[in-house]
Amino acid sequence: MTSPQAAEFQRQKNYAAVKRSRMRKAGLLPPLPICPSCGARCFTDRWLPLCSLCARRRGHDPNRSQARV
Repeated sequence: MTSPQAAEFQRQKNYAAVKRSRMRKAGLLPPLPICPSCGARCFTDRWLPLCSLCARRRGHDPNRSQARV
């Protein structure tokens, strides 16, 4: 069971993601980068030029500050 604070934080996070997506579609933000590994347009990892899924497949957790590659 989630706390009311956690639920509110998730709601705000989802709202921000939808807002960014709409701004991107309207041309107000640059398009998402293309992952060189899988070719998908997605959010890239902060430390590796890969999407989060490809980075995780290579053993790197995008939420940690140090790469384990």
